Amino acid sequence: MSNAETGLLSLRLDLPNGRIGPGKIDLLEAIDGVGSISGAGRALGMSYKRA
Repeated sequence: MSNAETGLLSLRLDLPNGRIGPGKIDLLEAIDGVGSISGAGRALGMSYKRA
């Protein structure tokens, strides 16, 4: 099934010192999988500074 058939839920947490949304969750999962911030940034097509 595709996302169009099943629906898609996206959450963002607004915290006192910032927010955590889908992009940061993707980055954290990539860091977990790759083992480094720079590798995760490359895997997601973003610079180290952005990561």
